[in-house]
Amino acid sequence: MNESENEKFDAIVIGGGLGGLSCAAHLAKRGCHVILFEQHHSVGGYATSFQRRAPDGDLFDFEASIHAIAGCGVNGIITQILRDLGAENDVRFVDISGTIMKLVLPDRTVDFCMDQGRFMNILIHQFPEEKENVREFFGYLNRLWELLPDTKTKPLFSEGLSSELSDISKKSILSVFQSYFIDQRIFLCLYAPIAYCGLDLSQIDLLKYAAAMREVFLEKSYWISGGSRNLSQALALAISQNGGEVRVGSRVRKIIVEDGKARGVELEDGSRIKSRCVVSNADATLTFLEMVGEENLPREFLDSFKQMTASWSYFQVYLGLDEKFQVPEDLRSCFEIGILPEQPDSGPKAGTSFAGLTNYTLLDPSLAEGGKQIVTIGTPLRVENLQDAWGVSSYLERNEAYYKRKNETADHLISMAEKVYPGLREHILVMEAATPLTAQRYTLNKNGCYVGFDLRHKRLPQRTPINDLYLAGAWTEPHGGVLGVILSGKQAAEMIIDEHFTTAAC
Repeated sequence: MNESENEKFDAIVIGGGLGGLSCAAHLAKRGCHVILFEQHHSVGGYATSFQRRAPDGDLFDFEASIHAIAGCGVNGIITQILRDLGAENDVRFVDISGTIMKLVLPDRTVDFCMDQGRFMNILIHQFPEEKENVREFFGYLNRLWELLPDTKTKPLFSEGLSSELSDISKKSILSVFQSYFIDQRIFLCLYAPIAYCGLDLSQIDLLKYAAAMREVFLEKSYWISGGSRNLSQALALAISQNGGEVRVGSRVRKIIVEDGKARGVELEDGSRIKSRCVVSNADATLTFLEMVGEENLPREFLDSFKQMTASWSYFQVYLGLDEKFQVPEDLRSCFEIGILPEQPDSGPKAGTSFAGLTNYTLLDPSLAEGGKQIVTIGTPLRVENLQDAWGVSSYLERNEAYYKRKNETADHLISMAEKVYPGLREHILVMEAATPLTAQRYTLNKNGCYVGFDLRHKRLPQRTPINDLYLAGAWTEPHGGVLGVILSGKQAAEMIIDEHFTTAAC
């Protein structure tokens, strides 16, 4: 083992996703000697982008996965965090709350907008026989919003929920929809904003649905000008400007545990770096079962942990289109389109029965040069085991069968997109596709999962059974998503300051 006496830090952060970046930036701002290790060649995790060049030399800047985020107004939580870190001027947000999502059902198209009253009127116009049911349902949803705790800064399912909310958490949203509506096509329209989670309606409880929809309707949504990579880079810059360090291309193999306490990390090259505490922004399975090791964990924790399941992954197709491509006139105000399944009670269970189409250049033309456009098509996929689903468990094992399925899935999604963008294929200059294996390769998230644990599970506490080991990111409190993971990093940093350092600076 190679252990350098000079490599000692107040805190080590594992993983350069937004949660890890937020944590390290807050620690550095408070004067802590902190280092962040990221296994990839750049930080950001899913909040990143990549470039591809068209045959004529023009560049396409593809957003990896982020669509819209909340908390970015003048007094929004993310804006306040960036302001506190001295990074507010490094990121520009664009208000997109006035945009419309087109929902394509088998027999009609429905507009989804983030104005609740307007959306109610749209539903009533589309389904006039459900007029009173629509009003009653949204009246009920509004009453629930008043009862819900502030889920922005703490877990939705903290101890001490009222008995009414506890009872609500036992109801599936499918059963609630069935109690209000006769026409099941409405189910699809109300499900669309959270279709990314990949769960069947029977698996999503009313309380979590209500919390998600409160953010949709009551919080403005924003796009990060230039792509989510700019947000990740702003946080990384805040770390270095405040004396912290970010090392990319450095994978942590092991968390050093001594006498039940986290005391540093061991990298893949065998070097050991010591610290007073460790924060993991990595996949929770990787953190506990591999980096910490089962032998260092209480049996009760392990038994509970192994019952939790990760969220679904995604299959994504990234298309760079020529300057001749024309968006149909009725879709030019819609940067997102949801192509919904025929069976409303099944969600995207069939694999590619749901597809989300995003035209990023309608929001941000700077992402493509020469008047070209960028369109991505994605569908959630259940992946419990990569070997079973894709015939390989590692990116190095890719074979002919893997590429065959990848190409067939991409082709199917493009065909689905041509329902709303006729002739799309004729304008493709550049195409890339990302499978769950791709997501696993770049993030190390098991099976390429997207938002930590699925919505059926409570997030892990940020304090772990190992003393001085903390969590940040989508696997821990308060919740997943961009806003949730940035908050988790801030909260982990505050815990470390409170528990390890008695002065304002480390």
